[in-house]
Amino acid sequence: MPWYADFRDLGALHEGEIQKRNLFAKWIDRLIEKNLLNSASGIFTVSIGLKNVLKLYKKPTAVIYNGWKSNKLNKPSIKNKLFLYFHYAGTVYPHRKKSLNLLIKNLKEINAKLFLRIFNITNVFDNSEILDLKNNKKIVLLPITSQKALLKEQKNACANVVLEDLDKNSYSNKGVLTGKFLRLLTLGPPVLAIARKDSEIRKVIKQTQIGYFSSSPKSISRCIKKIVLRKKQVANLNKLKLFSVQNQAKMIIQIIFNQK
Repeated sequence: MPWYADFRDLGALHEGEIQKRNLFAKWIDRLIEKNLLNSASGIFTVSIGLKNVLKLYKKPTAVIYNGWKSNKLNKPSIKNKLFLYFHYAGTVYPHRKKSLNLLIKNLKEINAKLFLRIFNITNVFDNSEILDLKNNKKIVLLPITSQKALLKEQKNACANVVLEDLDKNSYSNKGVLTGKFLRLLTLGPPVLAIARKDSEIRKVIKQTQIGYFSSSPKSISRCIKKIVLRKKQVANLNKLKLFSVQNQAKMIIQIIFNQK
């Protein structure tokens, strides 16, 4: 019976700080992956970047995105409110801190705050860094809350922030394209994504026209000002629908049943 290996995150191929395994552990990971894949009919993975990494296994590989799942697709909107805030909720890994710091630095000259809900704040930031965040008048540090309250905050933001690695030398982080990012595109407010210039996130934003992509201090400043000034975008909802869970599932079915 044919079967397909599905890689959402390539732990054995990840060279980031968060994956500090010794050489023996990495060798075992690679050995297990290689032996499993010998009998696979093909591979599914989460992005074009990771598809390119997986070429080393010499198997037919297809990209199946971590698609968005929602009962309602909200049309992109710009919040016409006196109180504007950018919103970030999630984990901040060490390789994402530079992106966050660039965002904070560029908030100084605009009339908006940054709502931060960092799930692992004490694991990544030391006490002095946390104190700096608390004392920054542009930042509101928020505690963990319910999913319902979080969704309300995200829908009322002037933009929802996505942070990724800015390091161009990391081959695995190039392929990062999370389901969280795609879900944020469906909520209404634009997305402000900060990532390396060759990130696949940039391609998705360009296709859907929902949000802004930045990879340098100048581009971050420019994007923030456009958001605060409520520059309207003409979103391509048909392109966005291609990234839904339903359409990604259809692609899996087509690949499996078209196999000779």
